[in-house]
Amino acid sequence: MAAEIVHLQARMDAAVDIVVDEAPPWEIPPAESYANEPIAEASTGAPEKSARPPIEFRHLADIVAENREPAWLIHNIIEREVLAILAGPRSTFKSFVAFHWLMTVRRSQSAVRIPQR
Repeated sequence: MAAEIVHLQARMDAAVDIVVDEAPPWEIPPAESYANEPIAEASTGAPEKSARPPIEFRHLADIVAENREPAWLIHNIIEREVLAILAGPRSTFKSFVAFHWLMTVRRSQSAVRIPQR
């Protein structure tokens, strides 16, 4: 048993003494190695979208004070043109509810064409 331990210790010592001259392929080369690379031009390739007005942040009190009739995306659940957050603890079917809402909106859009802005 002692001979095996001495033999394994000798193999481990030999492995530590190995010097690798080149970096492993998964290491990132230094920045200087990219000095002669051509610079890419910024291009998205996607067609330009029409300019949309910026998102307007307002206080809740100002929104409630408007006293307007809501335009519902899903009746009594989500209004049109609002940013909504579906939050809750883990494993409370949030994804299921979001998917149901998505399908409800899609079904209503195919039945009644909702004008897009």
